[in-house]
Amino acid sequence: MLWDFDSASMENDPILTALNDAVCLFNPKSGSLIVANPPACDLFECDLEQARNMNLADLCLHHAACSGHHSICELKQVYKGKCKVIEWRPPESNNAAKWVELKIQTITIGENDFILAVLRDLSPQKRLTSSLQNSTARLSEQTRSMVESIAHAVDVRCPATAQHQRCAAILAESIATEMKLPEHQISSINIAASLHDVGKIGIPGAILNKPDRLNPDEFEIMKSHSEIGHQILSKANFDSPVADIVHQHHERIDGSGYPYGLRNDEIMLEARIIAVADVIDAISSDRPYRKSASVADAIQFVSLGSGSFFDREVVNATISIYERNEKSFRELQDA
Repeated sequence: MLWDFDSASMENDPILTALNDAVCLFNPKSGSLIVANPPACDLFECDLEQARNMNLADLCLHHAACSGHHSICELKQVYKGKCKVIEWRPPESNNAAKWVELKIQTITIGENDFILAVLRDLSPQKRLTSSLQNSTARLSEQTRSMVESIAHAVDVRCPATAQHQRCAAILAESIATEMKLPEHQISSINIAASLHDVGKIGIPGAILNKPDRLNPDEFEIMKSHSEIGHQILSKANFDSPVADIVHQHHERIDGSGYPYGLRNDEIMLEARIIAVADVIDAISSDRPYRKSASVADAIQFVSLGSGSFFDREVVNATISIYERNEKSFRELQDA
């Protein structure tokens, strides 16, 4: 290893100075800094002369992976040429810590060996990510508050409908989870299921609470609740198509549902999931005109309708949950 290296000419190299990333060369034996480009000085919050007082250990020893490693040889073994994202504060700096992507490797220039460190300041991206996460959390809380407010309005109008929505939402979310859907889709299903019968606010109480089965004219009025629900929820600023899901929750695979007689994939998957959860809870719960059937009867009903009324994959996921533990399935609805 020869040390007739001209560091000044290296620091003025047009390629090195044009890079946006911080680039440093260190003595592989002592770890002392030999060359630093302008972005490196900016990152270190110092000028070039001050930067030359830095050591490779100043970049690494704070990092958890390097705990107890004090020799340059050991530091090279820890990093092994791989990128690591670390939280780092320049020596003697009182400013906030930076998030830095750091890569260290040994290189040879001419007849000289160096330790090359390339650093990329990720702090702006980290701040943006943190800001977006905070904004998302605030929006999620606002959405949840809005859902609870609308659901409470249903509770005041018809407590039985509100309880049904809560049960259907728990079951629908469980089905979606069983189907391994993405988190954002599961969240949409939970919200839509929690509000799927909100349109019943617009149904006359004499029909909503009638102790006998509805006649054809009354049933036509009752069917309008999905349209009313869509009208109510389309005014809310949800970040997912909650209103459309609610609009479709009475559609059926064979086109026999309402309000539009949609078929198969014309029906949103979220609505197909809620359709099954809705029917299972409706069958296994008391109604003004009848006593509840068993959960087993409800499962049998959707099983018989699999592929005709109900989505086959959704029904299979529901049966899987039920077969693992019937007792837990019932408790799931009663939660």
